Amino acid sequence: MRLVLAAIGALVGLAQATTSGGGSPLTDCLAEFSGTPANSPVTRPRDIRCIDDDPACDDDPTPGVCGFHIGVCLNVIESTLPACAPADLDAYVVENPQPDTNPEHDFDFQGLQDALEFLTLPVDTSQRDVCA
Repeated sequence: MRLVLAAIGALVGLAQATTSGGGSPLTDCLAEFSGTPANSPVTRPRDIRCIDDDPACDDDPTPGVCGFHIGVCLNVIESTLPACAPADLDAYVVENPQPDTNPEHDFDFQGLQDALEFLTLPVDTSQRDVCA
């Protein structure tokens, strides 16, 4: 199975909470975001809104810069997605312009892609909550 993600965020980080991507309830548990929790909109958070120096979301000590962590967890056990079952996963793509000389290429996204490919994949059906 191949999962495609248009990633929005920063470098990889682990957290206890995950945020589903908002896709089909049959497949959304296969890949969820970890790291700094989504906080906007309040009713169904999908984005991270952060003010500089807010300890709930800003992981960067530099004044004027909000930094946060984004990671991906695969085959997540999600009580809000009871119809979603883990699967064998052998590929995951973070959409990121290539090659590295492209000015729109994001090296943080490349780090996320590398972590998933080299540290995590493949994942089989029996493996749950595998995060990179």
